Amino acid sequence: MTDRPLSPTEVTERLRQYFAVLPTGPSSSGDLALLAERFIELKQRLGQRYDASGRHLRRFLRFAEALGVRAATDLSAEGMLAWAASRADLLPSSWMVHLQAVSAFQDH
Repeated sequence: MTDRPLSPTEVTERLRQYFAVLPTGPSSSGDLALLAERFIELKQRLGQRYDASGRHLRRFLRFAEALGVRAATDLSAEGMLAWAASRADLLPSSWMVHLQAVSAFQDH
């Protein structure tokens, strides 16, 4: 990755490359883990390290998969609350970092 901010041209080119190989069709919304990996890749292509946030997101996905969640449409408020309860050991500031990583993915 780079330490300097990307120029608008570089951002545009990286987005073009990303979307050129983006899967399409019904299967693209079915595999939550695949979509998460693509999201992490996008963040990294745009110049973000996304190491810690990627780990937090992957940990959430392992928890969700254990509950039987495989697609974004399977995510529920109950599942999110169960995940939140499983992370009760975190300090509030750490909890927010984990939540932001998951929230950014869900907004995507």
